[in-house]
Amino acid sequence: RHWHQQEYLVGDRLTAADLTAAALLSPLALIPSYRQNYPWLFDRIAQIHQRCGEPAPPGLAEVGQPQEQLS
Repeated sequence: RHWHQQEYLVGDRLTAADLTAAALLSPLALIPSYRQNYPWLFDRIAQIHQRCGEPAPPGLAEVGQPQEQLS
């Protein structure tokens, strides 16, 4: 929920907390109901992978482009 309301989990920049959350939550993208119920979460995860220059993890490749870009 915190991630839904703010750009980053901790502070005003990308931190290990954001990277860890993205890594641990990425497998949930393989479950269609999670992607449907929490689209903002998977947009955020896709943004982090994109910012780090990493390919989208399985289940996120079909999500498409993130709605907003991280600065």
